[in-house]
Amino acid sequence: MNNTKQYQPNSLITLFDRNKDSKIAGTLYVNLQLAAKETVVSSPQAKEWLRKKYNNQPATSKVATQKSIFRTLAALCLLIFILGFASLILPVAAAEFNLRMNKLNTNEPEVSLEENKLLGSKKKSQIMNEVVSDDFKIVIPKINLEANVVENVDPATPELYKEQLKHGVAHAKGSYFPGEGSVFLFAHSTDSVFNILNYDAKFYGVKELESGDVIYIYFKSKRYKYIVENKLILAPYDLDTIRSSQADLILSTCWPPGTDWQRLITFARLESN
Repeated sequence: MNNTKQYQPNSLITLFDRNKDSKIAGTLYVNLQLAAKETVVSSPQAKEWLRKKYNNQPATSKVATQKSIFRTLAALCLLIFILGFASLILPVAAAEFNLRMNKLNTNEPEVSLEENKLLGSKKKSQIMNEVVSDDFKIVIPKINLEANVVENVDPATPELYKEQLKHGVAHAKGSYFPGEGSVFLFAHSTDSVFNILNYDAKFYGVKELESGDVIYIYFKSKRYKYIVENKLILAPYDLDTIRSSQADLILSTCWPPGTDWQRLITFARLESN
């Protein structure tokens, strides 16, 4: 039985507009128009025929596209990780470099004991006289730190103390001034890469301090000498340890450098005049 069906040029037909067992003979040129999904293809043979005839993108190309998207997402995730890691490492590396350079600058050629007494004492007195005129300042010779101290900064108000820390070390509101009782000072160790130009890592080198090291505080034209006794790493909310301390000077900074997870606390006693 001849099942041949003739179509006139420019005729409108739908996909698989034929009997199940009939075959297409000759050449069929189709102007494909996709309308509201009116044809449902269920036969495996029909699906394969449709894929070969009308699908412009082979299955292998789809797999390649999916792999390309996956690689792009993986590369993006890796880039985000690297940027996040760099935001922690760069401020720490910069602060560490500055600390080492400062130490190199403070190293002097070895001289005899007598020369050290004559020259060293003179140089130290000149340095001390330069800073005595300032109202409030901290000097730590071991780490070559010299910074102004901003008075009465509320440590419980971040939006306020972050602004003050741009100008130096902060004196905690409610703590005593030198010569009156326990002095509490706090400053940045390091900050994120986005704020590295705004905040100077004043207390980054405090981690180098050991028992017996000297800290000078200048206040109202007087010099106060403190001796480091010990250091502790505490949780940010562990205030009882600080309140119960008998130390005359307490320095606080974030720990580890580049984070605010914990606090590195340095305790020092005032040397009697």
